[in-house]
Amino acid sequence: MAKAVEDVLRDRITQGHINAKNGEGKYLRRIEVTEAGHPMPDEDSVEGAKRICEITRKAGENDLDKLHLRWHDRPDDSFCQPV
Repeated sequence: MAKAVEDVLRDRITQGHINAKNGEGKYLRRIEVTEAGHPMPDEDSVEGAKRICEITRKAGENDLDKLHLRWHDRPDDSFCQPV
């Protein structure tokens, strides 16, 4: 999905971040990737989630801000933060 966003928006992307399963994050150019544990979250999962939250907090009212969480029967294992 992130690759499709890059293909459509190209240089209009100024900042982005996703968590990807270990070994699957080397295909993006403008969106940063944290390779994280799956199906069990790891420390990288937490760090990537923090980075996504930082970007979301910095987004201004005129910025396109879209956060997509993949849901099956539970939240995506690679996006987690301790409560």
